Amino acid sequence: MLLACTTKTLTSDPVSLSGLPLHPRSSPQAEQILSDEPTPHSYIDIGSIGTQQTTSTTSAPVVALPVVVTPTTTTGSMLPVVTTTIPTTTTGKVFDPEVEQWRDLVSVYFKSGDVERVLELIYCESSGNMYAQNPKKTLYGYAQGLLQHMTSLFPTRALEAKSAGYTNYGDVWNPADNLSVGAWLLYETKQGWNHWTCTKLLK
Repeated sequence: MLLACTTKTLTSDPVSLSGLPLHPRSSPQAEQILSDEPTPHSYIDIGSIGTQQTTSTTSAPVVALPVVVTPTTTTGSMLPVVTTTIPTTTTGKVFDPEVEQWRDLVSVYFKSGDVERVLELIYCESSGNMYAQNPKKTLYGYAQGLLQHMTSLFPTRALEAKSAGYTNYGDVWNPADNLSVGAWLLYETKQGWNHWTCTKLLK
């Protein structure tokens, strides 16, 4: 195969074999222009993983340097895929999904150091079922909801909790109300954790 050669000197932007302009970095003339004409600072803001936004304060030529993201997985596309693992707990303890779903809400009403113990109570008392009710009636009625409040005691306790700043609407079936009154029992009454006695073992 014979190749035709030319000695013609390029006086404009170089052209690739496909007829498309090469990257400015490949042109000596472009390099000279960029080095002679200062450009203002440009800022690269990573708003979210895999998203790059470049802004500048003027319309002067700006060459944005690439941000390299090392892919952790590969797919059929050429784009890098970045995965983020968020720990479920700070101690490594993971509950059943029926219980874990209440973690954020529990964190609203209870101190951070008590969250997992409260989740243990929820697992023990109701298995995470907000409509759980103990079929056995006692002197104080039935135990109901996530933390199994007694039917004859809950209305009065809900009012006292609300007066003390533990917002609730007195609905034992509402998980927020159930937990709010539970937090009041734990932190504002002498019995504290002793309001609950559960022998169900964690898995």
